[in-house]
Amino acid sequence: MFVSKILDFLFPPFCVNCQKSGSWWCDDCQQKVEFVRGDICAKCLKIGKHDKCGILPFDKVIAVGYYHDSVLREVITKLKFQGVFVLQNTLVDFLQKWTISNDDYKLLQTVDAIIPMPLTKKRWRERGFNQSLILAKIFKNRLNLLAPIVDNLLVRDNIDFAQSELEHNLDCRVLNVKGSFLSYEHDFNTILLIDDVITTGATAREAARVLINKGAKKIIVLTLAIGT
Repeated sequence: MFVSKILDFLFPPFCVNCQKSGSWWCDDCQQKVEFVRGDICAKCLKIGKHDKCGILPFDKVIAVGYYHDSVLREVITKLKFQGVFVLQNTLVDFLQKWTISNDDYKLLQTVDAIIPMPLTKKRWRERGFNQSLILAKIFKNRLNLLAPIVDNLLVRDNIDFAQSELEHNLDCRVLNVKGSFLSYEHDFNTILLIDDVITTGATAREAARVLINKGAKKIIVLTLAIGT
């Protein structure tokens, strides 16, 4: 806290969205974020009622907001690609405004392990941190989850292209991450997989496949944003 105050004095905060001085993400911009209200289909990631379904291996998908929301996307981008760590405390405050259903809350209390989506070694060297691990710690505290964060259960090999560089196509992205995750035998029945964004679900799908092959029975995905 003391160090944070010193940094704020030396480098006065300004909102990453509107550049208004006073905070790193002002309350006005936070109020503009649209929370996900409808249920997310765990098999195809569509929100609300729909006729066609998909083949994703998740038991539940929970997201705070939408990636098309420019306000939320800007914060995710700053945290993910520019390492703006001062946003961590702001995200904690922001998530106090977010509520989930009692059923989802009860479901999250049943998880046996919290797994942040790992980075490749290349991405780790470039950034020096894993934004999904940061989010895992925030979500754990916000939701009072008893399950431990296990950040060595899932390892990610290097892949040819970042998923964000590819077209928004499930088949294309599935092929890109195929075989890119490694894990070991474990006794975790229900796993909570944490990521910053889920779009087609290709990356989380491959991670889930590996975790299930090594012993998991259920995979729940929790993200800051969903791309629709």
